[in-house]
Amino acid sequence: GADVAAMMVRSGMAVAFGDYLVEEAEARNAMAGLWAGDFETPSEWRERNRRDPLQPPSQPPASVPLPPRRP
Repeated sequence: GADVAAMMVRSGMAVAFGDYLVEEAEARNAMAGLWAGDFETPSEWRERNRRDPLQPPSQPPASVPLPPRRP
């Protein structure tokens, strides 16, 4: 019957997204988990790194080698 999401936000292991704002404030005030140091929320990061979707990326995606096949 425990609210795991609330416990994660309160302990600073998750960011509130719509709900759990009180729990996030508690974690921030306690400097728990993510809030113990400098932290940029995912929404802040996305806003800062937003680009025009019609423009190609500045660098091509890195190629990822496939793992060797096992016989």
